[in-house]
Amino acid sequence: MPEPEDANSTMPKDGTKNNQELGPKAAAVQEVTVTTTKPPSMSKSMGSPEAMTFEGCSSSKGCFRHGKKGCTPMTCTVALTYTVSKNSVSIAMSAAAQGWVGIGFSDDKLMGKDDVYACVNHKGKVQVDHYFNPGGYSGSQYQVVNPVYDVRTLFKNGRISCSFKRKLSGELVTSMTYDLTKAYYNIYAWGQIIDSTYNNAKIIRHEPEHPPVSTMKLVLSKYEDERQDNAANKQQSISFMMVAALVIAMAL
Repeated sequence: MPEPEDANSTMPKDGTKNNQELGPKAAAVQEVTVTTTKPPSMSKSMGSPEAMTFEGCSSSKGCFRHGKKGCTPMTCTVALTYTVSKNSVSIAMSAAAQGWVGIGFSDDKLMGKDDVYACVNHKGKVQVDHYFNPGGYSGSQYQVVNPVYDVRTLFKNGRISCSFKRKLSGELVTSMTYDLTKAYYNIYAWGQIIDSTYNNAKIIRHEPEHPPVSTMKLVLSKYEDERQDNAANKQQSISFMMVAALVIAMAL
């Protein structure tokens, strides 16, 4: 998930202060440069994704919904479902966003060292890209080999929708492509794209100050039905900023 060096963002995992040179008046949203040594993997869409439903959540599929209480897959700010079959997982995402929506798999609730899959709207054409968020706040997102397949995408009425499959484990597993038979926190985020060129693409950070995170580590084959409303996420952001301000003040 694209993450800039932002003075108001989550503290780096190593506990050090971040972006001191920006000063207290730094903009709340900073740009981050996506760099790659080769063109990013482009997964060709096979058509539009099937209509998402929340039927069977926690029994026949895992679900995540973020928005107003009682929202549907087409009215939630973000909606996601996943199903596991043998050694593969099928993930479907939908978000009220112009630029991108993604899910990151992380060992903790902080950004950094995350295996990320994002549905990215490149000038009206949506594709599924694979990113790896390096540790801390390096300011770069490294695009790596894309292990997704059976990709289906759609951008309609200001909403990004996509579905794709990925093997859970096997030869594809590296330090930047995680073994999804293991438990991880799921981080959900979305945002806008400033420039969708493939080299030195500039993407602004996620729109929620602190993206929704699963309440516990999840194993994808054990289906959960997670619901988070906008008000709760906003309160979480306010609480975090209060704590962060205290930590920074104590460090001065």
